[in-house]
This record gives sequence, structure tokens and C-alpha cells, in this order.
Amino acid sequence: MKKIIRLLPLLLLVFMVSDLHLARAQVASPTPFQLIEAFYYQHVLEDDDFLVMMRYDLGADGAAGGGDWDDFTGNDAFLDLDTETGTTVQTTQPPDIGPGLVAFYLDAADFAATSIDLAVSPGPEDEPTARLYSSPTTFTPNQSEGPFTITSDTGANIDASRAALGARVLDLVNSIERENLEDATDDPFHFDPAELVSAGGLLTAAGDDFAIAAFAPLPLIVPNIFENSTSVLGEDFGTTFISVLTANAASGQADVVVRDASVFSTGLSVLLRDSNSEEVLEIQSINSTTNTVTMTANLVNSYTTAAIAVLVATGLITSLEPQSGERATNSALEGFATSLGLSNWAGGMLFVATFGIALLIATGIASGSFVLGAAALPLVMIVAALAGWIPLNAVIIVAVIVVLLATVWVVRTVPS
Repeated sequence: MKKIIRLLPLLLLVFMVSDLHLARAQVASPTPFQLIEAFYYQHVLEDDDFLVMMRYDLGADGAAGGGDWDDFTGNDAFLDLDTETGTTVQTTQPPDIGPGLVAFYLDAADFAATSIDLAVSPGPEDEPTARLYSSPTTFTPNQSEGPFTITSDTGANIDASRAALGARVLDLVNSIERENLEDATDDPFHFDPAELVSAGGLLTAAGDDFAIAAFAPLPLIVPNIFENSTSVLGEDFGTTFISVLTANAASGQADVVVRDASVFSTGLSVLLRDSNSEEVLEIQSINSTTNTVTMTANLVNSYTTAAIAVLVATGLITSLEPQSGERATNSALEGFATSLGLSNWAGGMLFVATFGIALLIATGIASGSFVLGAAALPLVMIVAALAGWIPLNAVIIVAVIVVLLATVWVVRTVPS
């Protein structure tokens, strides 16, 4: 009897855990539950790849309870990319509850290995379809919607497909805003007019969250749809200053083949970057016929189209996030110098500092007044600016500092 009493807490715990498990498995699927529209594209990151962009809604109002998705997460739902004949090609999950965008992506090799057949002649087509369903391990019974027809919105080549994709993403995010306008409930899944898409027709800081959560490379391939480009790829970022690589670039050689080499010029400093590596290079020559950019030095790292390798003008990437902490103090100094417009900033500033200090000391000793030396320093900087070592705005900044210091010195030395 005593043994049974001792075992009672353990038995009670087992019963409670079992009861919780049963209760979890018997939860009914929340509603509403929608796969609203879906579009597919080829030739997005490379020729013959395949992208599906979809808009969904896992209904939520920001308050627990009520039979909607507020008590669950996007991990409690799944989406399948299927062929028309029912073969599952890829499975993913919604980024979040509420309204949102989600994507499937297959590179050219993976897409060729599927049975998806967009236009077969002779023989039947096997068009792609989509299915949205709640987790069968969480919900009993689980809900399912589909097969859902995926509409073609693709272009005939990379440029045309990206143009169509950019316009479609803007339209999808605008639909999320338009169909979920703010009301008296004031929940996080309703939006003010122009909150997601600006009056100028670009994705705002809030709107680009939906786009990037669905397909992270969007800022690289359709940067012109983002209003808040500083938070994505750098200040004043635009299509004019970037080109995606169309072929892998191996280390130990100097050639990089890009989509459009005409956006760069000889002598330009550029950043070659993919999701694994990056390095700063200088362009030696450009072959506009083959879109081959040749650097002054061989590449240290290898870059691949699968890792979304791009070539970017370095003046536009100051807001890029560091990779594994490789950017440190030197980069901060370079960023400050670049913000002043310094070209040969290291040599120029070293010359100005050394010669200016020497002149300050010499003038002070000769005249008995370091004020004259301080006044001579801006003159040295003006000469450096005229020589092209530093810009005029750097001269003005230093001149203001020198005048302030000289004023303080005079005030402190003049008898009261």
C-alpha cells in the first residue's frame, strides 16, 4: 500500500502528460484558412530555374482564443508544391500567421529533375499546383485547401521575368494592405493606407518584411521596388549599380561574367559577394559583348550563382550587414573617410597631419605664438584639397575645429 502511495505522484504526472498530449492532438483546425493566389516564374536567378510566389492568410486578430491562428504559429501549417498529377515536389511552411507571402524556389538543375512540365508537345502538360494544409500532428481533423492552380506570370528571359516578378510582388503586398485596412480592432494584422506600399508605389520598411520573408534574394534582383533601400542594400541603391553573376567565378583568376557589364566602368572599385564570401576588387577591363569584367587581381575566393553572387559598386554597400564579424575597425575608418569623399584618404590625411603638425610647431617656435601655426593648418589643407588628396568639405570641417580651438586658447590667455 505504501508503495502505491509513493507511486501516486508519478502516476498522476503520467496521466497529466498523456491528457495534454491527447488534448493537443484533438484540437480542431483554426479558421479562416486561405491560399489566395499563386504565380510562377522561370529565369529568375538563372536561366531555367523556377520560382512560385503565393499569397496566403492564416486568419488572426492578435488576441488569444476565438478559434483562429493566434494560439498557433506558421510552423503549424504546411504548403506543398505538387505536379498536376499529384507528385509532391517541395514542401515549405508559412513565415508567420496572419496575411503573408510564401515562395518555392528550384534552381535549374532541381527543376529539370522534377516531373513538372509547363508546355509539353506532344503529350499532356503536368502543370504545377499548390496545397495549403494544417499540421496533421497538431490538429484533428486537419484542414486542407487545394490543389490550387498556379498561374504563369513568367517572362521569356531573366530581365522580363524579374520585371514581372517585381510588379507582382508590389501588387501582392498592396493586396495584403488593401484587404486588411485598419479598423476599430487595432490589431497587428491590419494596416493603415500606404503603410506597406508607399504613395509612390514602392515597398516601405514594413512592406519589405513580407517580400523578404518570402524570398530573401528579392532585394538583389528587383531592388527598384524597395523604398527603404538603405535597410536592404545600402544608401541610394538601385539597378544601375549591381549585376548578378551569370556564371560561377573560380578563385585564382580575374574574370567575372555578369548579367550586364555596362553598369560598371574601368578603374571602378567593386565588391564581389555571395552568401559565403566577399572581396573588394578593381576593374581593369570590360568586354561588353560577353559581359565579362576583368579585375586587376585574381579572385581570392570562389563565387557561385547558386549562392546569389553579385557585383556591386562599393560606394553603395556601406549598409550591408557584416558576414561572421569580418568587418572591424578598419572598415569603420574607411566608412568615415568615404563619407567625406576621400579618394586617397590614407596617404592624403597622413600628409596633412604630418606636414600640418610640423608647420604648427615651426611657426610656433619662430613667432612665439602657436595661434599663427594653427591658422596655417587650414592653408595646408586647402593646398592638399587643390592637389586632389582630400575634398573641400574635409578642409571646412578641420578649419572650423581649428578656429574653435584657437578661440578657446585666446580666451584662456587674455587677462580678464
